[in-house]
Amino acid sequence: MEVFERRVVGRSDENAIERLTLALDAVAIAGEQRNFRAAAAAALTSLAVEMKASRVTFGTRETRGTRVRAMSNITRFDRRVTEVRNLAATMDEAVDQMVPVQAPSLDENDAVIRTRAEKLREARGSHSVLTQPFARDGKAVGAFVFEWPPSTPPEQHMLDAAADIAALLGPVLDDMRREERWLSSRFFHVCAKHLGRLLGPGHLGRKITVLALAAFLAFLTLYKTEFRVTADARHRGANERVDVAPHDGFDEAPPIRAGDRVATWDIKVKN
Repeated sequence: MEVFERRVVGRSDENAIERLTLALDAVAIAGEQRNFRAAAAAALTSLAVEMKASRVTFGTRETRGTRVRAMSNITRFDRRVTEVRNLAATMDEAVDQMVPVQAPSLDENDAVIRTRAEKLREARGSHSVLTQPFARDGKAVGAFVFEWPPSTPPEQHMLDAAADIAALLGPVLDDMRREERWLSSRFFHVCAKHLGRLLGPGHLGRKITVLALAAFLAFLTLYKTEFRVTADARHRGANERVDVAPHDGFDEAPPIRAGDRVATWDIKVKN
């Protein structure tokens, strides 16, 4: 935060401090709340008032696209409503390009696609729509949508402030939202994250380690060898015969002992 403040204050811009103050005030307001829903609604409503905007919206990028998470002046809304879907599509447009998208454009020669932003502006009857994405670890993870009514068009320093607001407030709200997720959702998120690192580009050391472990387990599973066990052993005949005396009496001393070789007609017992 201190480094960011020094960088902004050091710019040769008379409105730099005002823009920084606007972003820091929103972060402070969010930090005073107990949960994400209240924090996002309070911070976005404060921004809408200070920037004289008709609405400020916050969303985060998910697997299937950007999802609207909060709006100014409202705490609950239906994501199935067409207007909310238009907001999500507008955020997708900026997040996919990793650049701010403003409608109408101030530069007719830029190559930024703003089809969704123009559609949202016409549907709402707004003067201007600005979609500002924010990134974490070099990857866009969400966006803010600022809308101004025809009666109060935005000033240039307010448009410039959107980047500072997104850079500071975006990660704060995103962290608060993640902390409130169910444990199962966190588990799947962590698994997907590590699986993406394993199958995606980079992280060569992780890939080599996993391949080495897989090769070692395959060796232990498929390798065959002889095992020798040292222990006492006893041999017993597979076939046992019992000689039954034809009448009561006593047997004489047997002519053979255990372990002697015998033939078929040899006398084994005398009675």
